[in-house]
Order: sequence, then C-alpha cells, then structure tokens
Amino acid sequence: MVLVVVVVVVVVVVVLLFVVVVVVIAVAVLVAASAVVVFAVAVVVIVVESRKELSSMLRPYFKNLLIIRRPKAEVKTRCHHFVGVQRETAEEEETLVLKRREI
Repeated sequence: MVLVVVVVVVVVVVVLLFVVVVVVIAVAVLVAASAVVVFAVAVVVIVVESRKELSSMLRPYFKNLLIIRRPKAEVKTRCHHFVGVQRETAEEEETLVLKRREI
C-alpha cells in the first residue's frame, strides 16, 4: 500500500515537472518570437526615419531640379520617326532635366 502511494506521488511529481518544463520552454519561445518581431519593427522604423531625414536634407539641393523620364517605347518610336536626323543617345532622349522650375 505504501509502495503504491510512493509510486503515485513520484509519477505525479514527474508529470508536474514535465509540464513545468514544457510551459517554461513555450514561454521562452514566445519571448524570443516577440523579441524578433520588436527587432524587425525597430529596423523598419529606423530605415524609414533615416530615409525621411536624408530626403529632407537633400530636398533643398534638388528643389529646383525636375527629372522627367520617358518610357523607352516612346523614345524608340521617336528615334525611328526621324530617320535622316542624327539621333541622340537613348539615355539623353530618355531623361530630360528641367532646371529652375517655378513652383
């Protein structure tokens, strides 16, 4: 009788220890996952803020400069239209820079 009680108590203690270990591991995994999420959000916030800061720093230099990019198909069509005329390079045709644009 005493042996049965001792065996039952030992089994209950072992099962409870196993449950505690599983719960501790689950909590550790959740904490690690939340730390990864917090780190990812922090990286995104830092990147976005640094781009905003860089953009605001460079804005005065490019305020009066407007770059218009034409689609390459339009450039090709225009080049084929003027067959007898010496053509500019595709890069020069593709990018027009308008300086000192009034806002």
